[in-house]
Amino acid sequence: MVLIVSETHDITTDRVIEWLFKFGYSNILRVNDGTPIYVRHISLGCSRNEIILDVNNITFSVEDVEFFWYRRGLFRFDIKAKLDFVLQKDNFGKAQNFHKNEWIPVRNYIIRKLEQKAFLGDFNRIFTNKILNLETAQKCGLRIPKTHISNYSRVIRENIDNEKDYICKPVSETLHIEDDECEYSTYTKKIFKEDIRDEIRYCTPQFIQECIEKWIELRVFIIKRKLFAMAIFSQREEITSVDFRNGGFETRPRVTPITLPIEIEDRLLQFMDISGYSTGSLDLILTQEGDYIFLEVNPIGVIDMVSTPCNYMIEKEIATYIMNTMN
Repeated sequence: MVLIVSETHDITTDRVIEWLFKFGYSNILRVNDGTPIYVRHISLGCSRNEIILDVNNITFSVEDVEFFWYRRGLFRFDIKAKLDFVLQKDNFGKAQNFHKNEWIPVRNYIIRKLEQKAFLGDFNRIFTNKILNLETAQKCGLRIPKTHISNYSRVIRENIDNEKDYICKPVSETLHIEDDECEYSTYTKKIFKEDIRDEIRYCTPQFIQECIEKWIELRVFIIKRKLFAMAIFSQREEITSVDFRNGGFETRPRVTPITLPIEIEDRLLQFMDISGYSTGSLDLILTQEGDYIFLEVNPIGVIDMVSTPCNYMIEKEIATYIMNTMN
């Protein structure tokens, strides 16, 4: 059986499953984010150690899983703790958290056992560390932007160059908020020295990078040791020049497949090996001078964004990898 943890509207998962069907394989269980998983039985020290789970009215043993693909989403258990005694409000919250925390080692144990199978993706690396990734990329011989992080605006002001432009972006994950009328999202924005308020008070860490003049942006998806690179000509429109995700359909930049130099491919693969990522979507800049600058990596990534416009059929590659690994 192939077990896939994904999200309901993930088109990449849909297409990989379609390819598996075309290859004649149909023993697939897809668990979408939000679908509750029930632990029927975990046994240790008995005649045999086993993990039996219930999901979507299907009972299966982890032993029956031949391949595990963590695509995206969470691994959710059905947590409905009920207390048969009365507690004050604060203590009730603590008790509720206790019940939730009881599931964490169970979940981690199950994931650990699944990742001892043939697998792709990494549940434990859903959230990556941009700072660590920049440092690792630099150690692999990749160029990175000059970066400053501080709680103090005045320290940032003291360490940036008046003659250069800079950008700011979240050091953690992108925030996306929707209400009845609007959508809000964090994105990369160009800033100037006067934009950084000279305040001494403690504040949220500010992540500031040198704004590098680029010719094109690059999005590179890597699965195991295969690279699929796409060039994004985002400099034509001002609104997409700093972050190509800005703007609407009418300002969507032109994209095309691109072949990277062998030394850059080798350094990117070295980065993936050291970081422990089996898949990843990497962002780079190519300057007018021909320099490749590493920006960041998303271990999950939007695969369809690269696969469809470049006709790479990455979904077929993933399905082929699953089939070959099981055989």
